[in-house]
Amino acid sequence: MERAADILDRYTDLEIGFTEAIFTAVSERLKSNNILTFNKENFYKMIPAGFKKFNILI
Repeated sequence: MERAADILDRYTDLEIGFTEAIFTAVSERLKSNNILTFNKENFYKMIPAGFKKFNILI
């Protein structure tokens, strides 16, 4: 929850929601940059901790 709040604060310009922030936080915790989403535009602009970009699977 704390990391999701940090992500929401960091990406205020993208107007991401809680769900995107949680997906990002969970992927970081799992040390994975793979993410399954229909919301490609926001995740292309986000940088997960430990990676250069997300690997969007859909």
